[in-house]
Amino acid sequence: MKTTNLFLFAVCLLATSIKLCGQITTNPLPEVSIRAGTTAISESGTNWIAVARVTTNLTSSLIVYYSISGGASNGVDYVELPGHITIPAGLHNIRIPLVAIDDAIAEPTESIVLTLRASEDYRINSEHYKATVFILDNDNIVPTVHLFSPTNNSVFFGPTNILLKAEARDSDGWLRRVEFYRNNVLIGSVTNQNTALYQLTWFNAQPGSYSLTAKAVDNFEAKGISSPVNIVIHQSTTPTNIPPSVQIVAPTNYANYKTPADIMISAQATDTDGFIKTVEFLAGTNTLAVITNQATSASNSNLFHFIWHNAPAGEHALRVKATDNGGAVKPSEPVFVKVTLTVAPPPPQPIVTIVATDPEASEGATITTALNTATFTVSRRENTNVAITVYYKISGTASNGVDYVWIPNLITIPAGKVSADIVIRPIDDKLVEGDETVFITLQPPACIAIYPPPPECYIVGEPSHAGAVIIDNDFVTNNAFVHRKLPLWYVPGVKVRVHLRAEPRTNTVHYIVHDTPPAGWTIQAGEHGTVNSGRITFGPFNDAHPRTFVYEVIPLGSGEKSFVGEAVANGISTPIIGATAIVSAPPHPADTDPAKWTFSAKEVDLYTTAWKHCERWPIAPNPIPVNFVTRAGFLFAKGGSYTLSTHYPTPIPPMLWVSPSIETTSLFGHEEPWATNHLASAVASLPTNYVVGVPFDVSIAVTLAASVKAYALEEVPPIGFAVTNVSDGGVFCRETRKIRWGVFSDKDPRTLSYQLLAFTNSPNIAKFAGVISCNGINQRITGQRETRRATTITSATLHGIKTLSDGNRLLTFSGEAGVNYVLEETTDLVDWKPIAELLNSDGTLQYIDLSTNEVNKFYRAVPRD
Repeated sequence: MKTTNLFLFAVCLLATSIKLCGQITTNPLPEVSIRAGTTAISESGTNWIAVARVTTNLTSSLIVYYSISGGASNGVDYVELPGHITIPAGLHNIRIPLVAIDDAIAEPTESIVLTLRASEDYRINSEHYKATVFILDNDNIVPTVHLFSPTNNSVFFGPTNILLKAEARDSDGWLRRVEFYRNNVLIGSVTNQNTALYQLTWFNAQPGSYSLTAKAVDNFEAKGISSPVNIVIHQSTTPTNIPPSVQIVAPTNYANYKTPADIMISAQATDTDGFIKTVEFLAGTNTLAVITNQATSASNSNLFHFIWHNAPAGEHALRVKATDNGGAVKPSEPVFVKVTLTVAPPPPQPIVTIVATDPEASEGATITTALNTATFTVSRRENTNVAITVYYKISGTASNGVDYVWIPNLITIPAGKVSADIVIRPIDDKLVEGDETVFITLQPPACIAIYPPPPECYIVGEPSHAGAVIIDNDFVTNNAFVHRKLPLWYVPGVKVRVHLRAEPRTNTVHYIVHDTPPAGWTIQAGEHGTVNSGRITFGPFNDAHPRTFVYEVIPLGSGEKSFVGEAVANGISTPIIGATAIVSAPPHPADTDPAKWTFSAKEVDLYTTAWKHCERWPIAPNPIPVNFVTRAGFLFAKGGSYTLSTHYPTPIPPMLWVSPSIETTSLFGHEEPWATNHLASAVASLPTNYVVGVPFDVSIAVTLAASVKAYALEEVPPIGFAVTNVSDGGVFCRETRKIRWGVFSDKDPRTLSYQLLAFTNSPNIAKFAGVISCNGINQRITGQRETRRATTITSATLHGIKTLSDGNRLLTFSGEAGVNYVLEETTDLVDWKPIAELLNSDGTLQYIDLSTNEVNKFYRAVPRD
């Protein structure tokens, strides 16, 4: 026995680090991977070594467990492996030696697969968790040979000539010759013909009983012998009609199909003393079709085909009955198939969201100026085939039906539409009220607890809440002439900016403005302002000039707080109108310590991980919106601390939370110059058509603007496809049917990809959707966003073979017009050789075969790829 050091596996220990904007966190468990240095080697090959790096604390040893599988046998084809190995302290890796056993036995290529097993002491690398090595045998494999004509128990009348046919192959070399024997006496041999088909005519075969065999001899003189075929040759008289033989060659026994099923049934029928006249295809006792053999193509052996369209669900016994030209009938052995009813999955529940697409309305309309309305847009994704009624709650300081035209607490999105608008139409009431707010919060429907849920049931997604403001137009036309603007939110200890706009009447001689913020709040006076006893005063001014006053306060406490103020003009006091109330703002849900308003790397990492793996977060909203995740990553990249935007009108989350380092201001507070919808480009590519059962790739090319600090992608593939091979650490979440990548903190262009596999129930038109979220702003993924099922073109049908006067054959086919067909021929129904390519311009193909020396030749015309 000879042993050879064949291969060395390497198990490596890796510490997983996540780098977020300059800070690094280390997971407590090491990460283990396994890799093979090469994938194939001979039994007599040389040593191979794979080296892996280690980047973790190596002060202690680690036991790594693995399972063993593959075609090669542990302890038989190679020296036995124990299934575990220890990485000693201080080492980066350990080698698993694999010693092959040269057994001098001819074997096919065998595989050895080592797969890492789970342990509480380490984590397994998701990409390098398995290693495979193939052992290439160094022993000669005996050739194979199959004598297939004549068939077993055939009967002849003689003396006669008998054509012997055999299929021979050598998997690791080539054949020198094939020898044919009768009762172990050599009839003759055929030398290598660079084909798998070997045939010899046994001339003047005499009456008797014979056992026929074929022997294949390869280039090392190894010999393979076929199974014997027994025949009888009777003395030639006036013979009785010998029944035909028939067998089903497709489908295979116990084949499985799913509805709607089109089953191709193929049968080989042979008649040794005549020809096949008809073939009847049956399922159980029911006749499916009867095919009559064409006289021009009839021979002692023919292949017949029939497609059973829309086979019903259930188990079926398929049989074929062959009738020869003498009227003898022979049934085939049954072939059993099973057709399973395909139950289409219920359509997904629609997910509804709301956005204030126009968040500002104002009272008053003139002949030349249209009414300024506000608009909320309720949108849905997933199932759009039916109309759904979405319910919502109305709140805010404005009164429904009083400050704006009454709206119901529901809206219907029509069938086929993805959105519907709620329009806020202000009522010009001539009252000094100040600016008022309207908030709409989506409500879940009351649905019966059944599966699948009724189509009108929906899921409330994010954002589920939106707000708008109604600007009052009455502060100038009445005595009040000072208007206050406030942000909607405040954070204790973080400055809030207050804006007062004074527009006195033209007859004003002098005026003064007093404003009082909530008790206990610290006032920082602006230009022209003086502070006294918790109140700030601007003026007096001895003119009628309009002015804007700005001051800042540092809030305390929580909940809703109120401002009170007055403006005195020409000795007449009027209240300050506009915004009067402000409420404490919620922190970002990733911030688990609301008192500090600062992100840690661990908080961002946990929030990102929960989003990526579809886990529920203890703080709403749920499911976690992707723009909330990238907003957290952006704020962490800007230093970790954050506050509220003082931009007016106040943004909705997640753009409500801003970094204090952004110093650019406008009239009403901070503006973020990067807050634009042109932060990134995400362009998808996919095939125009897909084929059922054939995987295809979807790729998304991403490029970024320099201002991007954190980004992630969510892709929604169409229903009815299996998702595999997601690149770049992406995760496919089955609950939401979303693929999620990120969060990424670099600016490198990258192409993300995944694979889809279509099934028979996949839609004819498959639509895709997705977003790339940068710094908290979502943009749609563009590019090719739909693919269509490829039209299947079937092979052409042979209608006749006519022998011409010169001995050549005229072939006539019918097929789909406008399709290029490849005409192929064979003599054994195994190896098909192309002989011509023809364009079917009008539905009919004709071709003259000039090489007709083979008696038993078969033809087919298949669509060109």
